[in-house]
Amino acid sequence: MGTLDYQREIDGLVAAYAAAAARAMAIRPADYPNTQDQRAVEEFVQAGEEIRSCERALWDGPNGEIERLRRPDASADSIEYGIAYLEIAPNYFRSGYTRNRITRLLAKQALNDSQRGRLRALILSYVDCNAFGSAKAMGQLARGLANNELRRQLRSRFTHNDIRVIRRSLMVLLRVKRPGIQPKDFRVGGALNEIVFDHERFHFYELENCTRRYWSADWERELRQVAAAQGPNRASAEHILRLAEYRRTRREGRRPGP
Repeated sequence: MGTLDYQREIDGLVAAYAAAAARAMAIRPADYPNTQDQRAVEEFVQAGEEIRSCERALWDGPNGEIERLRRPDASADSIEYGIAYLEIAPNYFRSGYTRNRITRLLAKQALNDSQRGRLRALILSYVDCNAFGSAKAMGQLARGLANNELRRQLRSRFTHNDIRVIRRSLMVLLRVKRPGIQPKDFRVGGALNEIVFDHERFHFYELENCTRRYWSADWERELRQVAAAQGPNRASAEHILRLAEYRRTRREGRRPGP
């Protein structure tokens, strides 16, 4: 089956799911579950079963394609269905969970060159904010698919004018082996200097990972200068320094805190 065939199949499931949900809302007794009308209750329960049937088909695939991706030697049809699902990106209630599940399962499969290229394009589309997904799942996928070209493409986003793109590219790269990030990128004038100060939107894991892998005496000195002055980045600099100090005390075997 091709992508268009999978799209028709997935669109049909999404439409059936929406229709079942609408029907359940339409026939739901006003005083449920205290109603005495057993026929109305039975019809409503049957509508709920139809919703769950559609949910199972969307979660596992119409013929169990997504469920079979859990096997290390999944069939070619299951892999193609998973990639097509990510490319089609259907939008329905809880579709993000299914999308992230497929992404993580595909990261463990043996793929051919064409499939790898399509998934690398999906990763870049996510980084450019043109596709849905989670940084953790996309990072796991990128870890198994990363080549020098993908690493260069991700690092090229460090100079993007949208901070969301910079943040996503860094979050994915931090999960890739040999990402090519330089410690100077985090210092004043570096491509990543701005993003590390945006700690309210920068996940703790990524910030902790940055300080663990790229910490230097020069970076610490610059942060202390920022923290000592009144400015918009003072609180963020203090936050990074506290994190670095916490890591240092743990490494030295001392109890963090006073």
